[in-house]
Amino acid sequence: MTARYDRPVRELLQTALADLSDPFTSDDMVRWFASRYDKVRPGTVRRYLAFASVNVPMGTADRHWREEDRTVYRLSPGQFTRYRPEIHGVFENGLPSGLAEETEDDDLGGADNSEDAAFALELLLEEFMEANWASIDFGRPLRIWTDEDGERGRQYGTDVGIIDFLCEDEATEEMVVVELKRGKSSDRVIGQALRYMGWVREHLSNGRGVKGIIITHEYDDRVRYAVAELPNVEAWTYSVSFELDTRAFAS
Repeated sequence: MTARYDRPVRELLQTALADLSDPFTSDDMVRWFASRYDKVRPGTVRRYLAFASVNVPMGTADRHWREEDRTVYRLSPGQFTRYRPEIHGVFENGLPSGLAEETEDDDLGGADNSEDAAFALELLLEEFMEANWASIDFGRPLRIWTDEDGERGRQYGTDVGIIDFLCEDEATEEMVVVELKRGKSSDRVIGQALRYMGWVREHLSNGRGVKGIIITHEYDDRVRYAVAELPNVEAWTYSVSFELDTRAFAS
């Protein structure tokens, strides 16, 4: 992204926190920037606010955000307050620290458990998908969306959470939210997809249609029944093949 001011947006956001009263909304933050740094787009403000929220899980695409930069606590979608560890607790990668450690232990210790192995595989799915995007058959010509600030749609921050992939259908120009189940409950991933779709419709679509795709490792009746009532949402399973080639070592 091209720098528009002599300070990065993440630093300007810290200045805004000193001015705003708790609790505040994403609209409050947008108005603060508009009155002082109007070259920073509203979408950028909302995205950075999500990244600065200590209780919003971060994706691998945003490892450059340090935990000390995350000085906001999200109270509910669109509503925030300053993060106070003594009140809100300690977080690591968007999860309460105890839960984060427990999850890491489960991943490391579950090599002989098929469910744990599947979860570990799904942690890498996002990177695999981006690296092999051109070879994935989505049933439509999907490309990862890039906004006016040059930010790609992988791990796209919003004030209601972080979208796994925000895409555009090159044939219809519809915007498509792609959400990976990746260890989430069925209800949670469906709720997230719908919430992100609503946010995209309101803030980014400019009247275009918005679709959703949920990708899960295994068939799930709960997801199937839900999407059957949601005409703009599809659910797919994925498989990854693993092959060994010994020819390089053949004598």
